[in-house]
Amino acid sequence: MVNASPVPRPANGLEIVNQPQTEAEVESLRESLRGGRPLGHSDWTMATAERLGLEQSLRPRGRPRKAKPAVSDLFGGPVDEE
Repeated sequence: MVNASPVPRPANGLEIVNQPQTEAEVESLRESLRGGRPLGHSDWTMATAERLGLEQSLRPRGRPRKAKPAVSDLFGGPVDEE
């Protein structure tokens, strides 16, 4: 037996859930599935990931990229730009 919904359902609820997703919604879903992260509004996602110990799923995979050196660092001093 299914319990009643805690919130009233809209009269056009079936129509709402059968609407196609936008490309942005599809990409958000793919990222969530690929990264094993919660799907939802960013504040909720961060709070849920923290509560479930999934903080690492919110960070990019792999090693952080090295910072590119400034041109002056490459040549050992300031560079005259004309």
